[in-house]
Amino acid sequence: MPEPYQAVIFDMDGLIVDTENIYYNTYNQTLNELGIDIPREGYVRCVGHPVENNSADAVECYDLPIRPEDFHEAWMTRFETAISDPDQIDLMPGFLDLLSHLQNKHYKLGIASST
Repeated sequence: MPEPYQAVIFDMDGLIVDTENIYYNTYNQTLNELGIDIPREGYVRCVGHPVENNSADAVECYDLPIRPEDFHEAWMTRFETAISDPDQIDLMPGFLDLLSHLQNKHYKLGIASST
């Protein structure tokens, strides 16, 4: 019986790479620069939302003396630096096993991501 699928397309964030720690750390570093420090629990409400929205929310919630666009730029500059460091990147548990399985089954593989 033929396989029902011929290809698998992955998203990067949260499926291949665990980026949530990097998002939190760089978000908090950006807030630290403005005199704010939040615990991990304070970041939970940001998970799963666009970073542009989280930037605007941070400016409003913490009454920051900065425009949302500037917070976003500062945060993403830190994020891009961090994500470029292989030592800061962790693969999601089980991803390599899944990748190996799919390759052994000769699936075509791709990545579609904004990261």
